Amino acid sequence: MHAFVVGTMQSQFLKRTLILHDFRGNNLKIAIIGKGNVGSALCKGLSPKHETRFGHRDPAEPVADAAKWGEVIIL
Repeated sequence: MHAFVVGTMQSQFLKRTLILHDFRGNNLKIAIIGKGNVGSALCKGLSPKHETRFGHRDPAEPVADAAKWGEVIIL
């Protein structure tokens, strides 16, 4: 399942998704687009319970690869 949400719907969707996966005991694949202050903080908070991967302008970590891999994509 893929979903694209914007604005306040992003945080509500992400919160529901993370709660559902925590309840089931599953790890979630989360792609974070952007490796700045916000992306790094999100990764730090999410990585203990979920798999995270960055996508950004560095050719070693392309955005397209991260987007294909992730079940949830955070822009």
